[in-house]
Amino acid sequence: MSIHHLPNAEKQRLFTKIYIHLKPGGIFVNAEQVSGNTDTIEAYYKKEWGRTIRENGV
Repeated sequence: MSIHHLPNAEKQRLFTKIYIHLKPGGIFVNAEQVSGNTDTIEAYYKKEWGRTIRENGV
């Protein structure tokens, strides 16, 4: 929940390290949590999150 705070160069270094350490076929999930400003936006975020993970087989 803090990767988004890193400067782009540090993100690149981090993701490179993660890739190097993953086992073959392994996956890395960066699950950020963002609250919607309204109940409607929050419901939309949850709906889209569910759709996205289903479409990607997670």
